[in-house]
Amino acid sequence: MAVYDIIMSIGGMAQMHRSDDDNWGSYGNYYSTQVFSTLLLFGLIGSQLYNVGLSLYYFFLLRKNYRERQFKTKVEPFVHIFIFVWALSGVISVLATRSFNPLFGTYWVFPYPIHCKLFEQVKCIRGENAPILSIIYVFSTSFISLVANFVLLAAIWWKVRSQAKRMEKYRLRNVSTARSSTLSTLRKSKNSTDESSTLGQPKPGGVLAQALAKRSERANKRQEEELARASQFLIQSWLYGLVFLICYVGPFVVMFMLLAGVKQTDIPYGLKIWNKVQSLQGIFNILVFTRPHVINARKRNPNLGYFAALKKVLLAGCDDDQTEQDRRRSSTVARNLRASVALADSSALDANPTENDVRVVMNEDMSPAAMMRAAKKAKKAAREERLRNMKKRSGSAVTQATAMASAFSRVSALDSQQEISKNAESDNKDVSSNEQTFEETAITDQNQSSPDELV
Repeated sequence: MAVYDIIMSIGGMAQMHRSDDDNWGSYGNYYSTQVFSTLLLFGLIGSQLYNVGLSLYYFFLLRKNYRERQFKTKVEPFVHIFIFVWALSGVISVLATRSFNPLFGTYWVFPYPIHCKLFEQVKCIRGENAPILSIIYVFSTSFISLVANFVLLAAIWWKVRSQAKRMEKYRLRNVSTARSSTLSTLRKSKNSTDESSTLGQPKPGGVLAQALAKRSERANKRQEEELARASQFLIQSWLYGLVFLICYVGPFVVMFMLLAGVKQTDIPYGLKIWNKVQSLQGIFNILVFTRPHVINARKRNPNLGYFAALKKVLLAGCDDDQTEQDRRRSSTVARNLRASVALADSSALDANPTENDVRVVMNEDMSPAAMMRAAKKAKKAAREERLRNMKKRSGSAVTQATAMASAFSRVSALDSQQEISKNAESDNKDVSSNEQTFEETAITDQNQSSPDELV
């Protein structure tokens, strides 16, 4: 849309080149009028249709629950193609029929002479089809764009309004459900609660009430964030529609007055100034587009003024955390970077760094893409650090295992030696006891033998 706004502004500001040599103060000729009138018509058609495209974008996001990626792949290409083809066909048709002709000191889509279609006595030299082309490509495009913007913005407003009412009902239902569940649980567990309280144990009813309250609070917070996002989109779409009305209502009023026979000198100066506002549509659209980015920049730095924040946003290319998805991505990256940033810059952070500390070390105004790149580097460094620690732990574990194995072998050797010595001692004791028994048996036998045998 910005490209079409710039093209239209170039064609609209070249007023002195869009008039013939017969007009006082003119620097133009026939060919310069054709060129700059072509730029003006091409930019006008494209800019008006892109305002409808913006309303269509917010309509699909809020009404149809499309994601941005889904809209970019399924809808946005057809919008670009249609706008370009329609604007190009209008310019080619007007140039082919020579329908750019003088109109109140400038050139526009009109027959020449100006009253050749009103009076039969006046013959048209060129641009006989100019009224039809003007209705198709100028008035119809403007009227359809105005109606389409109004219908789409009304549908978006109705969606946000119904969503707010539904959220209010859901919030009240959650509160009543939580209260009833808590009361019923407290009634059922009254005896067990009294017993547990006497024993110094936690009360189940209180724990359940806290869990239900936290769950309801999280649901309400999530719905409030969705409603705030939808309201932000609604404000943006209405601002684009307001810019469209401001830039095109004045020129159309002036054109209708001139066609009705009002002289240029009789047109109020306020309408003349309003007529020139059309060339500033690109600037107004830039201000509307950068509005969420400027708000986010001033939230991060409250001491920053509006123009300073606008300059900062424009220099950054509007690459900040505008959408909720970007904010979640940035917060996730910040959480993942806590440990890695502490390893990378331990001198700048405490032992337990917070998200604010991470932003201070990395860069307060770092974009999500830059944060993702820094996250990859930090994760790589953290992974290498973990691998080094694992190697150290594995090396120490192997050393400990070797020492334990050697100690175990020494202990087992000592145990085996002690066992052998014990077995040897027991064998010696058995041998000595057997010898003693044998001697006692021999003495007994000798005492019991006869005298003859002894002789």
